[in-house]
Amino acid sequence: MSVTSSDNSGIDIANVPTWQVGIVQSHALRTTKKIADNFLKPYGLTRMHWYIVGAIADTGNDGIRITDLAKQLGTTVGYLTTAVNNLETQGKVLRSGHKHDNRTKILKVSPDYIATCTEIEQGLSKQFRETVFKRMNARELATYVNVLYKLTQLSQPAKKEKA
Repeated sequence: MSVTSSDNSGIDIANVPTWQVGIVQSHALRTTKKIADNFLKPYGLTRMHWYIVGAIADTGNDGIRITDLAKQLGTTVGYLTTAVNNLETQGKVLRSGHKHDNRTKILKVSPDYIATCTEIEQGLSKQFRETVFKRMNARELATYVNVLYKLTQLSQPAKKEKA
């Protein structure tokens, strides 16, 4: 059985060579990186810094330990420590002691930076809607996001089934 793309392009998805998929994937990644980089530059943020700030913001007043943040972002504590030091110096992130363990530090978005986070999220989301997502219908966008989540799960250890 032949599977073709849903956009009526006639591409036989089952027989697309891996190198062609890789080329398309690389083009798509470069395009979305460029859009995000151009938007974030005036805020003095890299994409990774934005991901860090956003993930910390998601934790609200609870904050997050740097080791937990490293796991969530799929990066090392060493890399993250350097990035967080930079964000802390810029006043975007605060580091405080854990209420039960003074050796553990909790990261939170600086209260003075929360409004800027909202501004960035709304603006970057609008930028993507006007450039990338306007070329997709709601179903295609949902499929795209679901595929990204599934691909992310490939890096997670498989869950053991109970006997």
